[in-house]
Amino acid sequence: ELGLTFSKVSDTELSVWATDPATIEVAAIPATHPFGGVDGFAVTVIEQDAFKDAKNLCSVTVPESVREIRSGAFAGCDNADLASIALPSTLQSIGARAFQGCTALAGATVAEPGALQTIGDSAFEGSGLRAFQIPSSVTAIGAWAFANCAELASVNLDVGESQLTSCGASCYEGCVKLKALAFSKYLAAIPDSFAKGCASLTTVYSNGAVATVGASAFEGCSQLKEAPLS
Repeated sequence: ELGLTFSKVSDTELSVWATDPATIEVAAIPATHPFGGVDGFAVTVIEQDAFKDAKNLCSVTVPESVREIRSGAFAGCDNADLASIALPSTLQSIGARAFQGCTALAGATVAEPGALQTIGDSAFEGSGLRAFQIPSSVTAIGAWAFANCAELASVNLDVGESQLTSCGASCYEGCVKLKALAFSKYLAAIPDSFAKGCASLTTVYSNGAVATVGASAFEGCSQLKEAPLS
């Protein structure tokens, strides 16, 4: 009835995916769902490739029960009406390529205070994001996570509270509208090609922690006066 299929991942929890990604238009994921004739299973996982290339998908509801969005879950969902998604405070991980190529996705917000710890490789690569608030709970951001987001102008991070300790290579490469970046007090190394080609980048707040800067980390950042070092 929901256009969704569920599978048991533990004695009390379910994962979910689209029964037919080609036709689904609304993904109203419930917080709980019956399984095997038993009510009350918590829906905690959005499966790998769950809604991949669902070209008609225009609305997604992710409930306050989901802990994990697996790799490629919404990759290629480029319907013009899928402009935003609200992610729950229970979410702990966003998998690799989870929202890759969601070209109309201008906004993705994570409820705070949250539990999100990891944003996987290419999680939002090539998406339509215009701004993103990195929750203070995040400790790791993967390679190419926000790369080639042509409309991304703002990435916000609470430098005093952020637990971020690692970023992957080319994390923001090709974000031509990105104007400023900030790092947590725990981020000591900026990886290779980190913000390569970010032609609008003018300001980087290092918070005194950065010890090493990778190759080509700020190549092509013509507006940036000085690469950050502690």
